[in-house]
Order: sequence, then C-alpha cells, then structure tokens
Amino acid sequence: MKHMREKEASLKVKIIAICVIITVLCGCHSIENKNIPAELVGEWITSEPRYAGCVLELTDGVIIFGNGPDHLSINYVVNVKKVSHGKTTLYTIYYEDSRGLKYTFPVLFGFENRKRILRFKNQDHVVWTKRKRLL
Repeated sequence: MKHMREKEASLKVKIIAICVIITVLCGCHSIENKNIPAELVGEWITSEPRYAGCVLELTDGVIIFGNGPDHLSINYVVNVKKVSHGKTTLYTIYYEDSRGLKYTFPVLFGFENRKRILRFKNQDHVVWTKRKRLL
C-alpha cells in the first residue's frame, strides 16, 4: 500500500513538473499573428505586362510567388501586422523562405471601383486584383 502511494505521489510530481515546463515554454514566446487576413487570401494577378504570367498566392501561413508553373517560391509566414490608413490598409507580412532567410513584404489593400485591389508598397503604381475561382 505504501509503495502505491509513493508511485502516485511521484506521478503527481512529474505531471506538475511537465505542466510547469509547458507553461514556462509557452510564456517565453511572444504570440504572433501568422494568419493571412481573410480579405487577402487567394490568388492575385495583374494586367501589368512586366508581370504577365506572375501570380501572388496568399493562404493561411504561406505566401507563394509564382512566375509560371515551373517557378514557384513557397514561403512561410512568421507574422502579419496591420495598420489602417483611411480607405487603405497596410499589411506587413513577415516571412521566411525554405532556407530560413527572413523577408518583409508590405502591401496596401483597398478598393477601386468596388473591386478589391492590392499594391506592393514599393510598386504602388501596379494594381493586383484577386483571381476569380471557377467552380
């Protein structure tokens, strides 16, 4: 009987220790928003001739730059920050490539002629629109 109580006490101590370790580890990491906002999710294209055949795809946790079907760059979202500027919103997407290199991708989201548009902050003259999905 004494032996069972010692085992139970030992098990309780281990469970408490594991809970404390998990709590400490979770508390050491800042909570970051890795989700792409719903209004940005999808494939974005532009009519700009220089980017013919290019696509930007934003999904939950992933950002893909495509220059034709054989040239895809798949990257992993680390954080997303949002700042509203009147009728437009600046989203800064922080991401890493497959080698772990870190990048920042600021985009401006808004509406023109009741259509959702996206502009890269460093190329605000180029308008990207969301590709309509076929059923």
